[in-house]
Amino acid sequence: MISAAHSDAHPAGWEPAPADAVARLGHQLRRKSSRRAFLRTATAVASVGAAGGGLWLLWSRDSSRECDYGGIVCSEVVKRGSDYVAGKVPEPTRSQIAEHVAKCPRCGPLFKRMEDEMSGAG
Repeated sequence: MISAAHSDAHPAGWEPAPADAVARLGHQLRRKSSRRAFLRTATAVASVGAAGGGLWLLWSRDSSRECDYGGIVCSEVVKRGSDYVAGKVPEPTRSQIAEHVAKCPRCGPLFKRMEDEMSGAG
């Protein structure tokens, strides 16, 4: 190992490191690195979860309030949608649906797409 001639080359008070010092240092560095990676991942997952939860709450709260235009609500309009587009809904419900679709920001675009698809297919 170190000969007596080389031992004088070290500064005063210097002692050789314990045999496992490098292994312990490596272990500590790996633990810190793993901890940082875990925290980064946990932060990303929590952020995505919070954003998704917020969007879900916003959507569910918004969709629970149905629009009532023409004396008929969105769920009833959607339920009768294909019959309406096919011309199978009798009056006065047909007029109610027409008024609802003309005024509702949700149902209007939906029915426009349905009519476009049916006219393209038929």
